[in-house]
Amino acid sequence: MPSWITPLTKTEDPTTFNNYVVEVVKGAGIDLQGPAGEKGVPGATGPQGPAGSGGASSYVWNQAIPATVWDITHNLGFYPAGIIVEDSGGAVIAGGDIDYISVNELTITFANAFGGTAYIS
Repeated sequence: MPSWITPLTKTEDPTTFNNYVVEVVKGAGIDLQGPAGEKGVPGATGPQGPAGSGGASSYVWNQAIPATVWDITHNLGFYPAGIIVEDSGGAVIAGGDIDYISVNELTITFANAFGGTAYIS
């Protein structure tokens, strides 16, 4: 028997290593990681999740007439977190105050009147 195996008690179980319960002697430098076993059978499929909204997730608003207040009805059914505003020349405009009226409407107020596009998501 190798020196790093110390027999503790003899057993009647033939499936144990050499019919002995063994203890690995500390400091023997033995790699206890054996080869990987066979892959098991996949588990059962979980329940179906809730249905999605099925609706749009973004909206584009075109403000044709220059205005300081843009009243936008987007009908997204949620309070959009991403809003980008461009003037009619394509320059991004910052500094508009956004007021959420409902999950389907918002108002953007600017210091100066201009026309352009709001990308909402």
